[in-house]
Amino acid sequence: MKRLALYFVVMMIAMQTIILYAQISGAQELAFTLTLSMGRHSGEYSPETQVLIVKLTNTSKEVMHRTVCDSWGEMYNLEVVYNGIPVEKTDAEKERRKKLEAGDCHSFSGSGSAVAEHTKPGESRQDILYYNTTKPGTYEITATKETYPGHPEKSVTVKSNTITIVVPVPPLKLTLSENHDLGAGLDRVNVTETNISDEDFIDQDNGCIRELSWFTIEVFYNGVQLKEKDIEARFRRRNETINLINQDKAPCATGPFAIVLKPGQSRNLWLGISDIYDVTKPGSYDVYVSRETNPIGRVNSEYVRSNTITIVVPEP
Repeated sequence: MKRLALYFVVMMIAMQTIILYAQISGAQELAFTLTLSMGRHSGEYSPETQVLIVKLTNTSKEVMHRTVCDSWGEMYNLEVVYNGIPVEKTDAEKERRKKLEAGDCHSFSGSGSAVAEHTKPGESRQDILYYNTTKPGTYEITATKETYPGHPEKSVTVKSNTITIVVPVPPLKLTLSENHDLGAGLDRVNVTETNISDEDFIDQDNGCIRELSWFTIEVFYNGVQLKEKDIEARFRRRNETINLINQDKAPCATGPFAIVLKPGQSRNLWLGISDIYDVTKPGSYDVYVSRETNPIGRVNSEYVRSNTITIVVPEP
């Protein structure tokens, strides 16, 4: 009888050990692997926007179903190291991640009905992610994803391989001057283009620089970014003019107006703001401009951004 009782005690301990081991193993078992690669830049986005493709491979024995919050690759996280220093997430990014993992994704743009995709064991699926590399330097990017988002007690962070992107120093430097026209509100700002390379910089002007709006102007009013009056119309005019240039039919391209800047040489341009933004209210406006070095062909084009200036429009 004692032997039988001892047998049951040993069996109970063994069963508890097996169950505990299974729980620990299950919590640590990776249900998928991630592979990160560079995507193809179609020219739809500006050069500083990196297109990344993350492939998820189901290594579990269960079918993986997408959730609403997992649509459009929302549940992936990009860990970025810039010039050897990890890039910290902003408070807004942290709050967004917290809501996504809690299942609150209906308030975000792009979220909607779940993608009807079911990944069987051994199968893979892909998502496209984007990251802006606005500053020259070396970026090391790794994609991560939780096995059980919102449940840190049992979730495991799965990491992809790391890819390295080197953004060269652009040949141009943009400098916004404090010399500006206020006019009726905020009218124009003055920008200086300087060739900081060792070679001639040939600007693909073709006489259409103002019509095409090579420069993108960003304006913040009292800390809040303003929306353009009609951004769709501006891009539509830009694309139409580019098509005309390619056909040698652009009305602004009346001759070979290519502008050559020698190393160290500069030129000044006045850029209008009031026709793009409503800047008539008194207050503080923070302004910066940016452009691409090759806006027409976009081959080897690089993103250049100016300094930020603050313009105060006084009360009338």
